Amino acid sequence: MARITLSEGRWANLRSMLAKDEILIGELAELEDSKDASEYFRVKARMVRQLDDATRDSNWEGGFGELPKDETLTAILSWNVATEDEALPEGNAPSSETPQEPGR
Repeated sequence: MARITLSEGRWANLRSMLAKDEILIGELAELEDSKDASEYFRVKARMVRQLDDATRDSNWEGGFGELPKDETLTAILSWNVATEDEALPEGNAPSSETPQEPGR
């Protein structure tokens, strides 16, 4: 289970990210700068539904579609990091705590 924390004290527990989730994130990223706004919003709506379907528990009502745009992006990135962290063998530092080299 991946726990993500958002602004204003919001949190959610989501199932671990699956390959289909990563594929959808990739589709959304590819469309970010696309001139086809309708396709971007269609995929974004699928991503919000995917987040809602993956949610096991949260402390707000209405799902991810009720969050500001930047919070949705934060949720996606946090979900990915939390899933990676839980896959590490015991004793390894989570990737979210691994120091980054300057400039990376």
